[in-house]
Amino acid sequence: MELSDIKNRLSMLGYIVDDDNMLQYISDSEESYILKTANLIEIPADFEKEAVDMVCGQYLMIQKNSGKDIGIDIDSAVSSISEGDVSISLALGKGTLTPEQRFDKLIEYLMRGKAELTDYRRLRW
Repeated sequence: MELSDIKNRLSMLGYIVDDDNMLQYISDSEESYILKTANLIEIPADFEKEAVDMVCGQYLMIQKNSGKDIGIDIDSAVSSISEGDVSISLALGKGTLTPEQRFDKLIEYLMRGKAELTDYRRLRW
């Protein structure tokens, strides 16, 4: 996988990569995972886009879990605030998804390639 392909995909999603070393590490790790899981020598050409999405999903998940700014306000998902007689409930998450839930859905979508990887699996002897 080329780093330029991964950066282009992330930019399509609205994210700018500031750490090429981390992105290269994640790319190598995901490539190794794909090759070991499917018992392949190289990633098939028709699985390349899914592999790029898997790297992007891992990158975004690591960014989110490390506490770095990912462009969403996770704290805005407060469901209620009560003080004395006053009670305030925010509508976020009731009937719609919070920004964090939408971000998690994006990561889940990008990581869908792991389920599709079984189509490329070869037997080990």
